[in-house]
Amino acid sequence: MLSRSSNLYGMLTTDDPFQYLGGIGAAVRHLDGKAPELYISNLRGSTGRVEGAAQFLAKELATRNFHPGYIQGLMAEGYAGTLQVLDGINNFTGWTTVSREIVRDDQWQEFVEVYVRDKHKLGLKQWFAQNNPHALAQSIERMLEMARHGYWQTDANVWPN
Repeated sequence: MLSRSSNLYGMLTTDDPFQYLGGIGAAVRHLDGKAPELYISNLRGSTGRVEGAAQFLAKELATRNFHPGYIQGLMAEGYAGTLQVLDGINNFTGWTTVSREIVRDDQWQEFVEVYVRDKHKLGLKQWFAQNNPHALAQSIERMLEMARHGYWQTDANVWPN
């Protein structure tokens, strides 16, 4: 179990959650042969509640990483915002490698749709090109590596454009 008590930090804002909770899960899987249930003690708001890590991660992706308002906030930060995008993808990669059971293929596909194909029509290609083209290249590299190593089952035609 991992606690989250602030909206400032989520499961993808730093590498600590996947290193600690995901690492414990990987150790248990190695010893026991099956993945343990991972939980988040969500202490944000007026009432605390325990949520499954997969559910908590899915909500975070929808309300942060894939949400156009959040992305526009990152865009206003220029170079620093590009690093936040890359950090989120790097940390999602970490979760994928240590706790595959809480990550879904459609979430990886949504990273492609939002950041590579600019699903929300925010001008992300130009923003990355102007502020840090390496962040986009490294993000795409992570996506390709996850597919190449079999962590993300995707259609071979996901990268045609």
